[in-house]
Amino acid sequence: ARFEQGEGLRLNGEQALAVSAVTSQSDKFGAFLLDGITGSGKTEVYLSILEPLLKTGSPVAVVARLQDALLQKSLLL
Repeated sequence: ARFEQGEGLRLNGEQALAVSAVTSQSDKFGAFLLDGITGSGKTEVYLSILEPLLKTGSPVAVVARLQDALLQKSLLL
């Protein structure tokens, strides 16, 4: 499946809280762990975190298990 811009999903309360927790610390160095079961919306959460940071040119590093990284790459291609 491929998601086009503008087709974003609405975050639920826990997801929005995770995004807020990370983005509120974006002016500091930090590491965050996003953990959840398959289908819990982790990809949407970290894409929601990354998008504004990348637009401002902030340096960002994402580390994921290989399986998760491959899935993300296939969604973004």
